[in-house]
Amino acid sequence: MRIATLAYQRHENIGALLQCYALQQTIIKYGHECEVIDYICDAADRTFDMQSLRVKGLVKYLTSCAGVISRLPKRKAFNAFRKKFLLTSRVVDKKNVYLMDGRYDGYIVGSDNVWNSQLTGLDPNYFLEFVSDNLRKASYAASLGLGKVPDEERSVFQKYLKNLTIITVREKAAANDLSDLLQREVIDTCDPTLLLSSAEWDILAVKPEENFKYILVYQMSPSVSFANFAREFAKIKKLPLIYVPFPYGICKCHMKPHIGPREWLGYIKNADFVITDSFHGSVFSSIYERNLIIKISKLGERLKNLSIKLGMTDRMVNTIHKAVDLPCQNYETVRLRIADYRDNGLKTLNTILKHFESL
Repeated sequence: MRIATLAYQRHENIGALLQCYALQQTIIKYGHECEVIDYICDAADRTFDMQSLRVKGLVKYLTSCAGVISRLPKRKAFNAFRKKFLLTSRVVDKKNVYLMDGRYDGYIVGSDNVWNSQLTGLDPNYFLEFVSDNLRKASYAASLGLGKVPDEERSVFQKYLKNLTIITVREKAAANDLSDLLQREVIDTCDPTLLLSSAEWDILAVKPEENFKYILVYQMSPSVSFANFAREFAKIKKLPLIYVPFPYGICKCHMKPHIGPREWLGYIKNADFVITDSFHGSVFSSIYERNLIIKISKLGERLKNLSIKLGMTDRMVNTIHKAVDLPCQNYETVRLRIADYRDNGLKTLNTILKHFESL
C-alpha cells in the first residue's frame, strides 16, 4: 500500500519533526510505502500578520514572532534533516492540497499539535478534509495540546471528526472528551517517537563535541523562573549547563540555539541530567534513561499524561528543593512500561493499516 501521513513538521520544532520521522519509519517497517504530505499551513506560516495578532493577543503574538526570528539560523539544519530522512510529497498548500486526494491507499494525520488551534488554526486539512473517501482517513496519536476541546471549538471538531473512520489521540483526557463529544470510540495511544527503540534513534544521534559531564536544559515555554531553577540546580550539582535553545534570564551556560534534531538527540543521550518542560524532551530522556527532572509548566496536561503512563510522576517538580532531593532515576519499571506502551501503539497503528488494506 501507499500511505500518506500529515504532520506539523514544516517548522523548527524538534519533537514535531522527530515524531513525523518515527511514524513514517514505522509504517515502512510494516512493509508499506509512505510519504509525508509536505503541507504549508496558513495559520502556522503567518506568524507576523494581523490575524495572528488578533487570535493570539499581544503577548503571545510577540513571543511567537521572537521565537520565529530566533529559529531562523537553525532552519538549515532542519531542512537538511527533512531532505535526508523524510520521504515527502511535493509542497502543497490549501489551494492545491486537493491534488493529494486519491493518490494513496490511506491517509493518517498525527501527531504533535495537529489539532492545536493556537498553532494550526483548526485548519480543515489537518482533519483530512481534502480526502474524499472517508474510509481512508484516520488519525494516529493526534494531539490537541489540551486535555479538553475548548467550548468554542466543539462544533468544529464534531463537524470534521465525524468523517474519520478511526480516531486515536495522544492524551487520555482528550480521548475521553472526544469520545463523549462524538459518541464513538476514541483511543489514546503513544506518541510516534515511542514507537522506535533507543537503538533505532542511535542511527540519527550525533555525539556532542563536549567531552565533559553536563546538565542538559531543554526549555520550551518562556520563563525566567525556569532559568533560575536550572542555574540553582547546576550550582548544587556542580555541573555545567548546556542550554537548548537559550535561557530566558541570566544564566551561565553553554547555549545551543541553532542545533538540529540529530545534535539534540546526541545531547539528550549523553547528558548526566536533563531538565525540561517539554513533552518530547521527557520522552527522549526516558528512551535514553537519563536522570530526568520535569519542571511543571503550562504544558502540564501532556506531561502529566506521559508521566502517569510511564510511572514517572515523581519526576515532576515545581521547586528546586524537590529536584535536588530526587534520587537517581531507576528505569527498571519505566523500561517495561515503555515497552508495553510501544506494543499498544504498534498494535493501534497496525489496526489502522489493516483497515486500509481491507478496502
